[in-house]
Amino acid sequence: MSKRNRWKQRCSVFMAVMMIFSSLYWGEMKVSAATPPVKIKVTYGQTEARTMLAAINEFRTSDTEAWCWDKTDSIKESCRTTELQYDYELERVAMKRAAEIALSYDHTRSNGTSYLTAYPSGYKMVGENIAAGFKSAAEMFDGWKEENEPYGGQGHRRNMLSSNFKAIGIGHVVYQGCHYWVQEFGDKVMDGTASVANDSTQIEDVDVSPSYITAVKTNLDDVSLTVGEKATTADFSLAINVRDQWGYQKDCVIENICTAKIEDETIASLSDDGLIIGLKSGTTKIWISNPFGDDFYRTITVSEGTGPKDDHTASPDVGKTDISVEPIADQIYTGDALMPDVVVKDGSKVLVKDIDYTVLYSNNTNVGTASVKITGNGTYEGSYTTNFKIVSCAIGQATCSRIADQTHTGDAIRPAFTVTYNNKTLVKGTDYTISYKNNVNVGTATIIITGKGNFEGNKEITFKITKPSDISVDAIADQTYTGSALKPEVVVKEGTKVLRKSVDYYVSYRDNTNVGTATVKITGRGDYGGSCTTTFKILPCAISQVTIGKIADKTYSGKEIEPSVKLTYANESLKKGTDYTVSYDNNINVGTATATITGIGNFTGTTTVSFNIVESTVKITVGMISDQTFTGVEITPAVSVRKGTKKLTKDVDYKVSYADNINVGTATVTVTGIGSYEGTASKTFRIVSRPIKEVSVETIDTQEYTGKKLTPKLKLTYNGKALTEKVDYVAVYSSNIGPGNGVVKIQGKGNFSGQRTEVFKIIENKQSANRGENQNDKKGDNKNDNKGDKKEDNKDETVHTTKMTLSKTRVTLKKGKTYRLKVTVNAGSVDKITFTSSNKKVATVSKNGVIKAKKAGKARITVKSGKRIKCCRVIVKNKK
Repeated sequence: MSKRNRWKQRCSVFMAVMMIFSSLYWGEMKVSAATPPVKIKVTYGQTEARTMLAAINEFRTSDTEAWCWDKTDSIKESCRTTELQYDYELERVAMKRAAEIALSYDHTRSNGTSYLTAYPSGYKMVGENIAAGFKSAAEMFDGWKEENEPYGGQGHRRNMLSSNFKAIGIGHVVYQGCHYWVQEFGDKVMDGTASVANDSTQIEDVDVSPSYITAVKTNLDDVSLTVGEKATTADFSLAINVRDQWGYQKDCVIENICTAKIEDETIASLSDDGLIIGLKSGTTKIWISNPFGDDFYRTITVSEGTGPKDDHTASPDVGKTDISVEPIADQIYTGDALMPDVVVKDGSKVLVKDIDYTVLYSNNTNVGTASVKITGNGTYEGSYTTNFKIVSCAIGQATCSRIADQTHTGDAIRPAFTVTYNNKTLVKGTDYTISYKNNVNVGTATIIITGKGNFEGNKEITFKITKPSDISVDAIADQTYTGSALKPEVVVKEGTKVLRKSVDYYVSYRDNTNVGTATVKITGRGDYGGSCTTTFKILPCAISQVTIGKIADKTYSGKEIEPSVKLTYANESLKKGTDYTVSYDNNINVGTATATITGIGNFTGTTTVSFNIVESTVKITVGMISDQTFTGVEITPAVSVRKGTKKLTKDVDYKVSYADNINVGTATVTVTGIGSYEGTASKTFRIVSRPIKEVSVETIDTQEYTGKKLTPKLKLTYNGKALTEKVDYVAVYSSNIGPGNGVVKIQGKGNFSGQRTEVFKIIENKQSANRGENQNDKKGDNKNDNKGDKKEDNKDETVHTTKMTLSKTRVTLKKGKTYRLKVTVNAGSVDKITFTSSNKKVATVSKNGVIKAKKAGKARITVKSGKRIKCCRVIVKNKK
């Protein structure tokens, strides 16, 4: 590496990062129909991920923050609920899914299956949130809260606040500098045992459907050498493109191992450490295996030159510097990626990792040669690759599961067992092989475990082979359930000889209390070895054998009465649903009812017990009845009738009659018991007058000027019935002589109350059109009339808008849709209704109030009538 101006070096690193996948991976290859798992290097951040749990639980239990919009985006619905428990099973699912979405960012998994397939069995309800780009748990949680989103954008928020979920696991990985987050929710905790948070960098296998891989790329280019010159392939790598790849992720660098072979090894050779050496002038190919499709090649051209040249991918002046890398000691296989420290010096100065250089490891898990790529940083540039060896681990370091004693069979015995190392189960045939010694006859057998692949050496474990039992047991008769453990005597023989209990053998019982199959184990002692088992059946007891407690008399309620029943057997209380079920007959009306008890579980058969249903002495009561408004017909409001705390049913338990229930005044309702009820009860209620404004008034015909006060007859109706003047209302006329608008005030009376005003037109008399008559009228009658009526007529009786309501004050529409905004004003208003839009590019409104959504955004529709103004908020969304 060579020194360079710090500012320039920073710029070059930025450009290199930006160019890694845009220019370096240029060669595309065909994808095969069946692919192995894609290996990617990720860094888990589970310590950070787990910190989100406290924030989520504070959110879920908050009185003010735990809310979501309803579907109309107009009401905040409370979602306050209980805290979530952390589930380490769900965390494992979340970590796996986080690695998967680093390749294919979607709820559908990268192997083409639903995210539901990632869960183990046992969960009845699950949910998933995914996200990318947020660098901390706090930022991620704020993003998922979606406080400023409408209903359609609060899916992640609803998952975090759902009362259906009781458990959560969170996964976080960093891949190629991008952060990926997953929340997995479940309806129960499957694994509540805490584990150490995984913050390691490791190679993760991700199953990817062949149809999801859209391209395979390599950074290997054609090679040109002179004879004796060397070129390295240490920086060779693969990258893929995947369907639904996150937008900020370009080419996905993968860690899958490839092999290389030179076609004509007389022209160039390939060393074990990845160096291509030119041997003689000519052209050949280097073939690279492609784990995801057809193999590919690059051309090697060797020409005559002046001498050998060693290239370790450093800058051209690498040989002129004092930069050195100390050899790395051999590492022992651990099952995890090995990343030993690297000592890099500039002369005698030890350089600092992540300041002067960065380190990238590859092929650093399994036994073999691992590579370390050192790339200059800060004031250093260029790169250098060195290697270290991973040597096999002694199989003696592995742990084997315990093997139980085996019974002699006469054949070779090969019991199953597991071998683990660093909490990972080793694979027979891959990590070790096994052989046996002395595994046929009674005694101690030996298993020899020989290391293979990443393991070496041998490890021996033993197990015992015991002699079989030589005793027999007579069949045991069926037993009846008693509530206690059953221990019937057993007859044990050696041939025809009856053996003695506690002298020749011991007896132990299992599952010998409840109905089912009990097990008896007989173990030899003294001169008898081994053991054997036999079984016997436990049959259910007749339910008629149990003691049934007396049921006290029950008071009639009008509903089915199902009193609890107390059953005992062998001084133990029986449990309903476990030992018996109960059904009831004739258990509604006054009389004798029956409970039928059916045995289940440890009991069988049926038995009955009776009880009495007696009449209640509590009187019938009628609830309060609210005031009723006059309708012109009989008013029959519903009544609430109870006997004690029991609500009775009309026409089943009582009938109702009404009196004085048409006109304004006090009406009476009388309730009379029927069926299982008797007696009567009464309650009064008021009938109040109806506002005269609710009456229909027929439009008054236009009147012709006569010079006299005009009092056209009014036609008022309510519920189809005509109102009578001076009985139901009184009419007072004004401004009713000269041409213009006549006014009539209608005052309610009797069954009606309040006032309303109606207007009628007065026009000039057509037969009095000559000027003289008009002059006469003007000077005579009109003058006198105006003078006489001035105090009464000059007051403006025109009705204006004083009340206005809209059908909706908030409307959400999709682009292109319409909605008719309905407006209601007070009766008789002469004011015009107008509509205006604050943003016609988002939404327009017609003179009739029809709103049309134009494009996504927000607008306000203003409705005006007289001095009254109302607004309706409009939200327009794009079609999905």
